[in-house]
Amino acid sequence: MDHDDVVGAMDPTRPWTIKAISIEVRDMAIGAARKEGLTVGQWLEKRVREWCGDSNGQPGSALVVHAGGQVAPATMVAKIEATSQLVRLAIEIAGLPADQKDDPLVKNAKTSIRSALSSLR
Repeated sequence: MDHDDVVGAMDPTRPWTIKAISIEVRDMAIGAARKEGLTVGQWLEKRVREWCGDSNGQPGSALVVHAGGQVAPATMVAKIEATSQLVRLAIEIAGLPADQKDDPLVKNAKTSIRSALSSLR
């Protein structure tokens, strides 16, 4: 059974129940929805579309399943990997001799790293 079979078989007018969700996770979803002024259904739809890369009708990006069974949006994984690369570069720059740190290219790299990392906040 593929995705189209499942979607076609669902009646969009009937309520939908998600089973096997812990009370803790349910309460987290309710709290997150309230913080954004959304219903849980609106919040869930928004998050699933973001996680799958389909926030504005764009083609979805895959979810990444890690060895431990954890699932994360591919876009999030890409951001984490890019951040890791920036941190490694910053550590490498920090280890340079003082005279090399004054090089204009190194100064530009440091500025770019600071800017990129601060945009993650």
